[in-house]
Amino acid sequence: MTSLVFAQQKTVWEIGKSDHSSVGMALAPSDYHHFLAADFGWEDRFYLVGYANAEKDWPYAMPGPADEWGGTGNTSGIRSQVLNILFGLENVALKNKGTLIIDVLDYQGKLPPLVKVMVNGKASTTQLPVREHKEGSLKGDLTHAKSYKLAIPVENLRNGGNEIQLTSRLKKSDGSWFPDFDPFKSGANEDYVEGNAWQLTYFVPQDIPGLIKKIGKDRFTDRLSWGFGESYKLRFNAPGDQYWDYPVIQGNQQSMHFAYLFNWAEKPWLTQKWSRSILDRFYGYGPANAYLDDEDQGQMSAWFIMNAIGLFQTDGGAGVNPIYEIGSPIFSKVTIHLNELYGRGKSFTIEAAKASRA
Repeated sequence: MTSLVFAQQKTVWEIGKSDHSSVGMALAPSDYHHFLAADFGWEDRFYLVGYANAEKDWPYAMPGPADEWGGTGNTSGIRSQVLNILFGLENVALKNKGTLIIDVLDYQGKLPPLVKVMVNGKASTTQLPVREHKEGSLKGDLTHAKSYKLAIPVENLRNGGNEIQLTSRLKKSDGSWFPDFDPFKSGANEDYVEGNAWQLTYFVPQDIPGLIKKIGKDRFTDRLSWGFGESYKLRFNAPGDQYWDYPVIQGNQQSMHFAYLFNWAEKPWLTQKWSRSILDRFYGYGPANAYLDDEDQGQMSAWFIMNAIGLFQTDGGAGVNPIYEIGSPIFSKVTIHLNELYGRGKSFTIEAAKASRA
């Protein structure tokens, strides 16, 4: 049960009932392993108080750092679980502080979670204590479950729309929880090298269809589109090699296939748009233009040449059955001389009759 109570003990809203039971919540009493299939845990899914239904829209269990059924564990770079609550307040005397009450029926006692709560952008964290844990509670056996109430003071509510965000964090190699996690700033510390969690989420060149299925096609392309839109502002570059500043950084390996991922999500026009945009913004066409980073053993020039003729390989030719992907050629006609090597004929010609920079 989750509820918001004001100082005068007036309950503004509640999700579920404080009845020592998971009944009345989504996936209860024992279908926790369908957490991902039910599309829970994403930052763009919301529980709208007054409209949402707890039996369909609020899961009774939230994954911990070692729970692979929630996309953490071995795939912790992909998922950081979030539950969002949206609600409105009218004519509230905000000098009366509110309290967010979270009734935790049970949790992993050996690796107790660090609960992070954000209210309108202001964060607070609570470390649950180590205690004995009964494994059966997750599967519906609540006989031995012991309730633990979290009472979190809330000061920055406002009349109108409000948002509360509950987050489970990622784990370290010793199984403990990260006290805080930022998918961009993760590249600025020991967690990642020359990249960050946002970028490396998309670095699965060996199985792009599997990644799209895991994330969801719309969310996959929406996030990428947002990343390109943000990175366009700074020419897809990372000044001072600060790879965590912007999502799409053309000057390093982890981002160089991003434009072609849209092909795999059945949106080839976005591949054409953003691959051409990188040519324009990152490389340029003038005498003073060039790539904005080091040559990196020929990679920067090679990417430009492949992209300019409109061909690319996300897996770098390492697949059993390599696939060449089509982009947006800048030349109306290109002929590649194969010289009858490897049984591939004399030449391969690419024609793009109306190719232009427009």
